[in-house]
Amino acid sequence: MPIDSVIQQPWTRKHDDPRFNLIPNAPKIVYPKTLPDLIELCRNRPASERFRAAGSHWALSPAAISDHTFIETHDPRNIHQAMGKTLHDVIPACISDAYLDAIGRSNEEPTSSLIHVEAGKRIYQLYAELDTPDDLSDNRTLAGFLNVQYGNRRYARSWAFQTLGGAGGQTVVGALNTGTHGGDFTLPPLADSVLALHLVTDGGKHYWIEPAAEASFVSPVVIDPARVKSHYSHFLFGGPQNFEVIHDTTLFNAILVSVGRFGIIYSVVLRAVPQYRLHERRRLHVWQDFKHQIKDLNGPLYSFWPETPVFGNGMGCGGGW
Repeated sequence: MPIDSVIQQPWTRKHDDPRFNLIPNAPKIVYPKTLPDLIELCRNRPASERFRAAGSHWALSPAAISDHTFIETHDPRNIHQAMGKTLHDVIPACISDAYLDAIGRSNEEPTSSLIHVEAGKRIYQLYAELDTPDDLSDNRTLAGFLNVQYGNRRYARSWAFQTLGGAGGQTVVGALNTGTHGGDFTLPPLADSVLALHLVTDGGKHYWIEPAAEASFVSPVVIDPARVKSHYSHFLFGGPQNFEVIHDTTLFNAILVSVGRFGIIYSVVLRAVPQYRLHERRRLHVWQDFKHQIKDLNGPLYSFWPETPVFGNGMGCGGGW
């Protein structure tokens, strides 16, 4: 089917002056729905044009502004279908047997889970999905698979991001690819929750990219590269050489917060943590009276109710497409 597109239509960002369109007549806006759509767009790019991808138009920067064709992973107007699916073709289908055995046979409460989402999924949408315990009716999900294969029901619970930004309107990939962070100075940014990413580059070649095995935050190896290669073989435009699995920490980190300069990220595998509560306390003070407390992480400025487990405070800022 042809890829949805519009010609000479306005294009603007979430926080621009609502009285005006930033770009009154964008030459072309396209709305890919699938991985093959993205590959086709990049494969057939005219030499005279440079493509850029956008999500929810949340960012203030011009990073997503194209000189001709705008690629939308999410339509802010909700007219065209977004690339916002939660995927089950890699998680759990391509997880290594060793890792599945390690988590499936464990009698301990899990400290993390994995979820695979397309680039157009918005953060608040994923919040809601993670918040809803798996009902174990679908063995394609990680929780459903572990229940069927190992009788392990511990993954059918509510999950969350380890840290939160100040809003949920960004697409997940747009937020992490532009360095969005929470106000949690003791925790890494959102991008550090990414285990793997699927990148489509100029010419239509696509890559499954992970950190080197020794840099992974989990052990043993989570995703079996041979299974990923086999799964994506039917997307290989131009022969088997058009898809590649790479384990390279430096390359992974460079692409992870690259503002889209390496290509278009189609999907990411994220690490989630058990759901937690946030405690907010507001106090009115004079700056001079408490500025000396900022460096004292054990001081009253950072104290919470002791019975309230807290991963993050939900504050923060950053980017987002």
